[in-house]
Amino acid sequence: MVMKSTTTLYILLVLTFINSGLSMLSGILMAALLPQMEAIYAQGAISLPTEFSVVMENYFSIPRPYHLSVGIINALSLVGAILMWKLRPTGFHCYTIAQLLLLIIPVVFLGKGYLGIGNIMFTLLFVAAYYYLMRSLGAFSRTEEGVNDTENNDNTKQ
Repeated sequence: MVMKSTTTLYILLVLTFINSGLSMLSGILMAALLPQMEAIYAQGAISLPTEFSVVMENYFSIPRPYHLSVGIINALSLVGAILMWKLRPTGFHCYTIAQLLLLIIPVVFLGKGYLGIGNIMFTLLFVAAYYYLMRSLGAFSRTEEGVNDTENNDNTKQ
């Protein structure tokens, strides 16, 4: 059972590495390059169909701090995933906090209409799966050094 739990955990973590890593890069790059992209688009250097032009104009209206916040929070999520790979309970906590912030940030910057039920469901699914798998592997019964608190107390009594 432990081998199956470990494999499942690692599969989920690889998915998180991909998503959080790409989202981190995307957020940071968009925060850095958004003004240049908007200027190039405004100059008419890029010819787009009308439908796509509306999408681009809406995208340019998203403030730079939003993109930067998303990038930084995804970096926290990535750190959490790396720590969970090492079966550190703080990794789970970092990941969970980051995912909750990623649900809140669009609402703060863009409005209530950007709270998606799909995002909430995936967040709950992944957090619950990580909790279950980390718990089944005994990650929450260890200290950060990986020593069980009861084992530590037994050694000091001898």
